[in-house]
Parts: sequence; structure tokens; C-alpha cells
Amino acid sequence: MYRQRIARLEQQVYDLEVKILAAEKDKSYDADALIAMNIEVIDVYSTLRKYKQLQWEEDHERIDFEDDR
Repeated sequence: MYRQRIARLEQQVYDLEVKILAAEKDKSYDADALIAMNIEVIDVYSTLRKYKQLQWEEDHERIDFEDDR
């Protein structure tokens, strides 16, 4: 249920980390923009953790009432 959203968030984290690495190598890059990207990565990680928890609950804690036994 949440797997597609998790995959998109993981890709977003990867893209941001690539941008951050490129920005850290560039000495003329704005420090405030770098800080903003780091904050954005932390926010995405937080959201990602929430969706992973929801997916775990979906997989392990929910009862499937549509069981056709």
C-alpha cells in the first residue's frame, strides 16, 4: 500500500544527497542553500520513516477479513 510512496521518497533522498555532495565540492555554492537542502533531507527521512512504519503495520498487524477459506 505504501511501497510506491516509500520508493519515491527513497529516490528523493538519493537525489538530494547527490545534490548536496555536488554542492559541497563547489566552493562558490551558497551555504544557506546547502543548509536548506540538509534540512529537506532530514524532513524526507522523517516522512520515509513514518511510511515504513505504516507499511510494516500493514504487512504484520492488520487482519485480512477477506480470507476465502
